[in-house]
Amino acid sequence: MLWGNDLFNCNHAAGRLTRGLICLLLILGCSLIPAGITAGRASPSAGSPEPVVLTSLARVVKQLGVSEDACLDVRQKDSSTPQRSQLSRLVTILSLSPLAADALQMSARRGTLVCFDAKTENMAYYIAGLRVIALQPALTEGARVAFLTHELAHVPQHPRYSDNRYFPVEDLVLLRRAREAAAEAASARMLWQLRRVGYEAGWREKAKTGYRDILNAFAAAMPSVPTPHSEAIATRAAYDRWFERPYRVNQYDAMTVSHVETIAVDDMGLVPPRRFLTDYFLRGIGELGRDNYLAFPHHRALAGKTYRRGLSEENFARLERALDPARLAADQTLSPPQAAARN
Repeated sequence: MLWGNDLFNCNHAAGRLTRGLICLLLILGCSLIPAGITAGRASPSAGSPEPVVLTSLARVVKQLGVSEDACLDVRQKDSSTPQRSQLSRLVTILSLSPLAADALQMSARRGTLVCFDAKTENMAYYIAGLRVIALQPALTEGARVAFLTHELAHVPQHPRYSDNRYFPVEDLVLLRRAREAAAEAASARMLWQLRRVGYEAGWREKAKTGYRDILNAFAAAMPSVPTPHSEAIATRAAYDRWFERPYRVNQYDAMTVSHVETIAVDDMGLVPPRRFLTDYFLRGIGELGRDNYLAFPHHRALAGKTYRRGLSEENFARLERALDPARLAADQTLSPPQAAARN
């Protein structure tokens, strides 16, 4: 439980002895709160029903409509159901990649679940608020591994790199692009590492998708004689490659536009920018395992025009409508779209 300075500050209590006693009582009081009770929730009055505190699994089952038997906590190896047995095998396979193993450890610390969602139209997705990765069960094992590596790479990105209405809309567009490029670059590296230890199914299945060019960019950047930084350099090549396909950029830009349209009409609405993307901030999204592939010297500025270009005319028009000054008081501007590189 966190105590804000506006509620109580031990340093401002009258008298050293009094301060010590009160702080001790607070510490003891906090430690005696029953497990599962949400911090800050008032105790139920006499005769009222006990508040229901949902576990992470219960929230996922309730909100996504997935089966409890089809979910696995990545902290555990569980073969109690056929679905959990399959998910446990995926975790075991991914553990063969040092980078994926690091991502799994972080996911475990956050209590992340991996579930099968037969109703989703996506191959896979990650919901940071629920701490859940979901996979389409119809996928082959190799495809499951391929898409799971991508979603695992999203886990450490949030909440630091989540959408934030205090960024200008142009920065929100770039931020989503950076998240997706970073996740796909990390996926290529994980699949490369799995391939090196003999598991090629993930690489082979990803190569059948629209991300084959990213795998090729990674492989082409790997030198014949590896160095300690070879994989980091190849990961940066994969990151840069993500931005070179207009259809890919447009697809995720459209998601950002939908997000802006939603927050533009909510209770808070769009607000004047208070934060701005910088190279230093974006560099952190490349921190994976024991290195940061975006920290190496490079001729492209991460927050520069190279990574911002390519906003389609359609997405530009939708953003302009969302930023209509006649309806919104936010001090937001939007640069005209620039042509994307076509390779």
